Amino acid sequence: MIKHMEMAEQGGMLHPLRIPVTAAIYELTCSPNWYSCTIFNDGPNPVYPDVNRDNNARNLVTPLNATENLVIDFEQPKIKYLYMRCAAGQTAAVRVFGTW
Repeated sequence: MIKHMEMAEQGGMLHPLRIPVTAAIYELTCSPNWYSCTIFNDGPNPVYPDVNRDNNARNLVTPLNATENLVIDFEQPKIKYLYMRCAAGQTAAVRVFGTW
């Protein structure tokens, strides 16, 4: 797994992140824990996202298709990790907006 980023500030709004997703599992550490996030898949291929565990990313169960978005809101600071990946041989551009 690849650890790409840790946030060290408290409070406020996270600026948009652009993440190039490949077949390798991408791990984003959200520190401090996030309350919510929105993931936009700009494509061209499906992305398999997961929160706090890498089950969906590892097993390619439920895709977030190109042009779709996913809103995750726990209303408490419970998002510690985001995981995502594409199927073998595929890539996608993803934008993530998180709040803490």
